[in-house]
Amino acid sequence: MKISYNWLKSFLPLEKTAEEVAAVLTDIGLEVEKTEEYVPAAGNLDGVVVGKVLKVWKHPNADKLSVTEVDLGDGKPVQIVCGAPNVAEGQTVPVATIGTELVTVTGEKFKIKKGKIRGEVSYGMICAEDELGLGNNHDGIMVLDDNIPAGTPFKQVLKGADWVFEIGLTPNRADAMSHYGVARDLKAKLHVEGEKVKFMQRSVSKFITENRIKPVSIDIEEGDKCPHYVGLVIQNVKVEPSPEWLQQRLRAVGINPKNNIVDVTNFVMLDIGQPMHAFDLQEIKGNKIIVRNARKGEKILALDGEEYSLTPEDLVIANESEAMAIAGVIGGQKSAIDPDTTDIFLESAYFDPVTVRRTAKRLGIQTDSSFRFERGVDPEITTFAIKWAAILIKEMLPDAMITAITEEEAKELKPVQIGLSYEYINRIIGEELHPNKIKEILTQLDFRILHDSKESLHVEAPLYRVDVTRPADVVEEILRIYGYNKVPIPDKIRYSVAFEGDMTFEKLENEISSLLVHNGYTETMSPSMYAKEAGAHSGLTREEEYVQILNPISREYEVMRQNLLISMLQNTAFNRNRHHRDLALFEWGKAYFKRQGKYTENNRLAMLLTGRFLPENWHTQTGASDFYHLKGMVEMILERLGLEVEEKPSDHPDLNDAVEMRVGGKALVTAGSVKPSLLKAFDIKAPVYFAEWDADMLMNLMKESKKMKFKDLPKFPSVRRDLALVVDKGVRYADLYDIIRKTDKKLLRQVNLFDVYEGDKIPEGTKSYAVSLVFRSDDKTLNDKQVDKLTEKILKQLQQKAGAVLRQ
Repeated sequence: MKISYNWLKSFLPLEKTAEEVAAVLTDIGLEVEKTEEYVPAAGNLDGVVVGKVLKVWKHPNADKLSVTEVDLGDGKPVQIVCGAPNVAEGQTVPVATIGTELVTVTGEKFKIKKGKIRGEVSYGMICAEDELGLGNNHDGIMVLDDNIPAGTPFKQVLKGADWVFEIGLTPNRADAMSHYGVARDLKAKLHVEGEKVKFMQRSVSKFITENRIKPVSIDIEEGDKCPHYVGLVIQNVKVEPSPEWLQQRLRAVGINPKNNIVDVTNFVMLDIGQPMHAFDLQEIKGNKIIVRNARKGEKILALDGEEYSLTPEDLVIANESEAMAIAGVIGGQKSAIDPDTTDIFLESAYFDPVTVRRTAKRLGIQTDSSFRFERGVDPEITTFAIKWAAILIKEMLPDAMITAITEEEAKELKPVQIGLSYEYINRIIGEELHPNKIKEILTQLDFRILHDSKESLHVEAPLYRVDVTRPADVVEEILRIYGYNKVPIPDKIRYSVAFEGDMTFEKLENEISSLLVHNGYTETMSPSMYAKEAGAHSGLTREEEYVQILNPISREYEVMRQNLLISMLQNTAFNRNRHHRDLALFEWGKAYFKRQGKYTENNRLAMLLTGRFLPENWHTQTGASDFYHLKGMVEMILERLGLEVEEKPSDHPDLNDAVEMRVGGKALVTAGSVKPSLLKAFDIKAPVYFAEWDADMLMNLMKESKKMKFKDLPKFPSVRRDLALVVDKGVRYADLYDIIRKTDKKLLRQVNLFDVYEGDKIPEGTKSYAVSLVFRSDDKTLNDKQVDKLTEKILKQLQQKAGAVLRQ
């Protein structure tokens, strides 16, 4: 959300710079993500300064040119050739210095260079309005106020120049969706800090009505969806461009001016937070506004040019025959203000946030109005807002006539009352605040103190604070104004010693996460929802098993995910697009299903590798990550947890060369290389390796497993035997590994593949695996005879079950 520094100053006489105000706003929870300089020009005007014309004389070689000497404030006057007929000695003018790039109103760019014009050197350009991109006037150079010192950056004196804060507003802070709301918070903070600034409220004392026609009547059929509706008629209006000050205000915060009537409604919304709408009075058939549910099959052509089909769940503003607007979302094209409009009906209302949100999300519409209504606007400001808008229109159009206000209240909204103790407040904050300081902060935030004792207080939250419903919310309000940075860090940290006890999911998650992080992995956290279009890329997706979101915040989050692979690929694409290409990621999350009418969810752990395995370094050969790096990490986790698995090939639809690691015949983890077709769908142009665990199954295995036991270090030496086995190409090492492991479980300690060969030294259609076997006894030293006997037993099993022979 964009907030104008100059606009804020219309509420508060700020002495702080824009940078200082941004810091204060961030401290009180209105995080300023970016501060931008706004200039009401086509370009940024960097390099344009104020100059004083010291001398002017005729150009010796051109009748229509003059040569000037201009003071730019640095003590070194420069010569500039000028073609304007109005240039004169003593003028204060804007000067584009050497190197400045100007942008005209037509978008043409040109750079100021040192040069000669008809034989006379020119060190810049004295500018006209159109050359600075400020307008179309080219009758002569701009002449500025003589009180402006030479050398002043032109942007500082340009009318309409501003600083704009980009505030990352959290969804709960509906009260701060206007300049008034932000200024109100800023005033509270400054007051508590000892700066007793005067808060300049908007005044509607000039509001006067002229009852020359019968007012429009209002009928609210759905009081729960529209508790309060206010309207008035303004006659004899002339639809025309807004005055410059209003256009500048809107442009500074990213709103394009349209006409004086629409601009006023936008201004009031941005100024004090109340969305408004203006109807052409001629379209209100029967002179009656009806706030009702849409009829089944009813349609409306909206201001965006789209025709929307409505349902009885949607609220509309209608005349006696048809819907004229979708309440709180968007107006209709038929009743819109146009250049021929002479009489208007202004609307100011409070609409139920849930109703507006459901309609806006279902129809896929987001407007400035719906953005505010669905979060909750101030229900007490509707009448004030319509008076404020009427005053602004009357100031612009003195001949306009305003009727009496028509107002209908279908339901009274009551403020929330909350009780809390001072002990609770201080315990949550972590510092003991004096009760007077607490009450001062709450009073500045418009909370009413209903009851106060030595131990506690009872407060009433203002209606515009829809997010304050619990004692903890009140404490948060106190703390953000008092200052998070003021709470001291304690010298001691108190903690409870937790006994190991039984394995819990939290303990399992922490143990595995710690192992992954210490091996270079980074944890990610993704939304549990994605678009159907994204989920459709996975072969695991079953559309009939989707858990649908009834009112998704956007189409990107319309269904709950069925696996973590899509989320991880989205994260990968996001990072690679920002030049983070070497990724080792993991995420704990859930997969969601609707099966036979029942909803289920499963805990999962996902791991992903792509890019280089080790950071780029001058003395280290850094190769690309591969499947075995990922598989090795999986095996490290299994070893840490003391789990033995059976490895089998997998026909996973999204992974090539996938393997399953099974326990009791069920897949605990599946790993492989993501198929190129799936990578292409996410525009990932590098191999990606992925593994997904069934975390619920892993938890159950850990509950069933015996506690870890410690053993002495081996007292007797190991014996190693190497085998070069020739097998058919179709035989996998995993098959050989299983055969070897099952042949001896007592003395065989390790099996390792250290070489794979395919070539002309072995029969065609075969390959060779070089495997090492390590034997060791805990009771005695093994001799060659015992080891040879075990080796021969293993060879025999390999020959019988896999057709393996020793390579000669």
